[in-house]
Amino acid sequence: VKESGFNAVRVPVTWGNHMDGNNNIDPAWMERVAEVVGYVLDNDMYCILNVHHDTGTEGWLRASRTNEEAMRAKFTALWTQVASHFADHPDKLLFESFNEILTDNNMWNSPPLEAVKVTNELNQIFVDTVRSTGGNNDKRCLIVNTYAASTDSIVVNNFVLPTDTIEN
Repeated sequence: VKESGFNAVRVPVTWGNHMDGNNNIDPAWMERVAEVVGYVLDNDMYCILNVHHDTGTEGWLRASRTNEEAMRAKFTALWTQVASHFADHPDKLLFESFNEILTDNNMWNSPPLEAVKVTNELNQIFVDTVRSTGGNNDKRCLIVNTYAASTDSIVVNNFVLPTDTIEN
């Protein structure tokens, strides 16, 4: 990939299938993800690590108030573990909150305003959780998404950039 001229690789990870009933990530899965992240970083490339297939039409992470408390607890536990595991990794490792989050009805376009609000809230949880784990996460570059990674006017006009301890 690097020899082809690329300087970054996005590593889309499905976490939920590798978490137990107490929201603990399987250590073997975490090590496999770390191995893949290492391939990218060892080639002096940027690595974007995210929560990927846990969203979308089959995912547990939703822009919804349904089962909200359990969903938020799982999301927080997931990012606490991931960020803690990678806390001392170099700045070339970036974290992305999630990919293409949808409502319970899998709406891609013109979502209800409430779904956009939940998306903003989850992005804030992500930033706060990662920053709280210390190490290089105090200043690590974080990527947040809009609802469904959409540019729909209701989504863009109601997107709220999370507050952060790091400027810009």
